[in-house]
Amino acid sequence: YPNEGQPAQKIINDPGPAKVADNLYFLGYGIVSAWAVDTSDGIILIDALSNQAEADKYIVGGLQTLGLDPSRIKTIIVSHGHGDHYGGAQYLKDKYGAKLYMPALDYDLAEKFVGGPSTWGKPPRRDQIAVDGEVVMLGGTGIKLFITAGHTPASLSMLVPVKDKGVGRTLLYLGGITNKGLSPEM
Repeated sequence: YPNEGQPAQKIINDPGPAKVADNLYFLGYGIVSAWAVDTSDGIILIDALSNQAEADKYIVGGLQTLGLDPSRIKTIIVSHGHGDHYGGAQYLKDKYGAKLYMPALDYDLAEKFVGGPSTWGKPPRRDQIAVDGEVVMLGGTGIKLFITAGHTPASLSMLVPVKDKGVGRTLLYLGGITNKGLSPEM
């Protein structure tokens, strides 16, 4: 247990990067997550945290800690249009030449947040427009996207194929399931 003997609050705030399944890795911190799906042709990143500093520390540093090469990031899927999920996306896209997927309505929402919380990076420039039912493919791995509005106008939920001790499983990823505390236009 890598966190054994550490205070619970430290583990909650920064649990550290972790291998969760054979090809799935956690790269976030206490309340915000990013996930990496390793494929034969590169890494699919789900979410990009709040800004360049977090992307460098938790995503790039986390991948390196786990023995994965961050330059293998080829695809970035942003689960919804809040800055704590898109803030590092443009930086990582530019650094590694990755394709970036986000639904049009959440690109719109992200663009409205310019001047929002100072910890959020700038919204990503429009790249790939994610659509309901689309399958994003990389290295024989396909992540199926579903627009599940509520948390934001076009939050993405996903079916993510993973291997767990060699056994194929499908993970359901919910990109935001509530809008509690958010204004109605979000």
